[in-house]
Amino acid sequence: MAELARLAGPVFDAIFQHVADPPPTPVADNAEGFVEWTADHLVHPLNVYTAYPDVTAAEVKALAAAADVSGGGEQRPFLVILPTRSRLSFIEIQLLLRARSHGITKDLDSVGTPHFAQFVPLEDNQIGFFTVYDGSFDKYIADFTKNIGQVFDLIFKFTEDPPPSPCRMHLQGFIDFAARASRAPIGFYQAYPGLSVQDIHALVADSKAGTPR
Repeated sequence: MAELARLAGPVFDAIFQHVADPPPTPVADNAEGFVEWTADHLVHPLNVYTAYPDVTAAEVKALAAAADVSGGGEQRPFLVILPTRSRLSFIEIQLLLRARSHGITKDLDSVGTPHFAQFVPLEDNQIGFFTVYDGSFDKYIADFTKNIGQVFDLIFKFTEDPPPSPCRMHLQGFIDFAARASRAPIGFYQAYPGLSVQDIHALVADSKAGTPR
């Protein structure tokens, strides 16, 4: 966070002009205050998934550069916020997601295209699902429904205005629901644009085997 303050301070200075109770500005000159403020405002996810947990962003970029691989794909965000039916439903979803954390990781691995994914408890009894994936939206949702649809079938028992379930039996309905619910990001940063999950898996495997890609 200190590095973020140093390198992106002016961006946060502009944002904090419109934020209640911001940290001291300019951010770049008040890094310690920025670190403390962000720590106090962190939202902790219920589950965190990454397709390649053993490498950092810097390592992925270094592997791609060494192998002269740029990739030809496109990473896309899928950001959904689901209002729950009540405070009790909000708590029940959190318990459900925590209990199924290991299974959710395996399910997302089976999809094969998500880079990252998080379920996040939000204000007003809402649950966020935020992910970055490869390929087309419809293909992603279809693969997603096949491999992790059962988790959403459970979640939808506690959310307002859910799509028809089970998701597998109502694929188009789930695709339509996901398209309506998806939110566009204000900004979207990619550390290694063009590289797919499978590209990165291949780069990591090659590096461990000691062979060039």
